[in-house]
Amino acid sequence: MPLPSSYLITTKNLEEFLNALKSAKAPERVNSTFLKNLEFNSSNDRLFIGLLKALGLIDDSGVPTKRYFEFLDQSRSGEILAEGLREPMENSLRSIQRPTNSPRMNSRISSGHLRKVNIRTMYSASWRRPSSL
Repeated sequence: MPLPSSYLITTKNLEEFLNALKSAKAPERVNSTFLKNLEFNSSNDRLFIGLLKALGLIDDSGVPTKRYFEFLDQSRSGEILAEGLREPMENSLRSIQRPTNSPRMNSRISSGHLRKVNIRTMYSASWRRPSSL
């Protein structure tokens, strides 16, 4: 799963929205009408739908998932949100390669190329005695 591209313009109402979500009855589908029923009428508030999709609380059509119903349990809601945040991050971090793992970089390091460059740089930038002394 790639990193989600959803975003919020402001997080000012985020905590209030999550609390309203936990206290409301789970809908058949999360859409702008559901948000209006929770009194989130702003066009910026519609971005919460993308956030819920990214966290895995609703599917692409807006239907609540198993994770959504687990989120409604107030004793576990923080843990469930953490899972929703952690999954895409873990997958993305696994796909990042360290630069020294590439064969090209390993050959340069083993050939001493980087060591030679650093020594040359060090000598050329070394302190020189001022000519006025």
